[in-house]
Amino acid sequence: MVVAESGGTCQICDMNPKFTHSVNEHELSMQLVDPLLDYVKTDAFSHGDRPLTYAGARDRFKVSTSVRRLGRVLDGVERILATRGWPEVAAAGITAYVVNSGSGKPGDGWVQVWNMNPEDAREAARAYMRLLTLGPEADE
Repeated sequence: MVVAESGGTCQICDMNPKFTHSVNEHELSMQLVDPLLDYVKTDAFSHGDRPLTYAGARDRFKVSTSVRRLGRVLDGVERILATRGWPEVAAAGITAYVVNSGSGKPGDGWVQVWNMNPEDAREAARAYMRLLTLGPEADE
């Protein structure tokens, strides 16, 4: 693993230039990714679509950051999923699970990066989660 200074722009992953994160935020992303995937996996097999608010996700997954910075942590989650071979739309769907409490939509950073319906992105994430869990023969 790359060791970098505690602040500044992330040197660990290739970031989306429209929505960058710091080394600290990348470390938080590494802690968040698996619990968030477990949450989505439950939806994938229960045919649910249960997004969380930014505050709800921060509290549920015990992410040590402000609600305002959580979007940057989620960008790191997308980068981690990309390195694991996730299709872009499915990775975007995982982070689209975290939404604003007022609008029920992902934050402005997500919307600026992804030109898609968040519900469709979440469905792509659930479909990919089922594929990873059950294998390609599950769709036959």
